[in-house]
Amino acid sequence: EYAAPEVVLHRQYSPACDVWALGCAALYAATARPPTRSPSSSSHAASMDVELKATLAWMLRPERSRRATALDVIQ
Repeated sequence: EYAAPEVVLHRQYSPACDVWALGCAALYAATARPPTRSPSSSSHAASMDVELKATLAWMLRPERSRRATALDVIQ
């Protein structure tokens, strides 16, 4: 369930895949619900503050090149 889109599509693995998985785990921890297709979906959004929602959305961007890096996340 936490596989990045590029992994599901059998494309090249990169550290961005780990950021995706971390985003899924953080979303689950923050909401006590498994991730859905979008971190901004109404089932998750109601329980998150704006900054957390934005960070998770950045971590869960389907396009690897537009996804947050690990350094982005910790800053």
